[in-house]
Amino acid sequence: MLLVVGNEESVFWLLSVLIEGILPGYHTRDMTGVLAEIYSLGKLIQEKKPVLWSHLEYNNVDLSLVVTKWFVCVFVEVLPIETVLRIWDCLFYEGNKIIMRVAVALIFANEENLFMSQDFGSIIECFKTIVQNKAALHCHSFMENVFKLSGPLPRASINQLRKEGEEKALKENEADTKRV
Repeated sequence: MLLVVGNEESVFWLLSVLIEGILPGYHTRDMTGVLAEIYSLGKLIQEKKPVLWSHLEYNNVDLSLVVTKWFVCVFVEVLPIETVLRIWDCLFYEGNKIIMRVAVALIFANEENLFMSQDFGSIIECFKTIVQNKAALHCHSFMENVFKLSGPLPRASINQLRKEGEEKALKENEADTKRV
């Protein structure tokens, strides 16, 4: 970010807005924001691609194994830098909804490959290569697909899913704390 913005103080304030405003709960000890995002992504796949969701469930694929890095580092070190910069532009303009759009687009664009993977290990490998797929490497066409493949994602619906995900994460964290 420093290379793009060029001013340390501006970078500090951009990161502050990102971490505290746009991505609350992402970089906390319990990572409630990330867990809520993973929950929301699962619900969106379940709603928009129920057969794909069933395939993932049948093979015991836990989305947190494959998408946590996407969310925690906001696709840095996951996608090419040109694509990441476009995503971040959208992130500061549109808010955290773009993160969901990108995750959905990455998965939906690779639906066929995910179906061809018939066991847990091959599905995990498929997820690892999703970000190296030709569709993800060409920035402009990828960003077009981000908005096409995800379809309508009303902010109210996303916020409701995140709220449900946060509540679930908080309950699970509370239960884990009681066990310890």
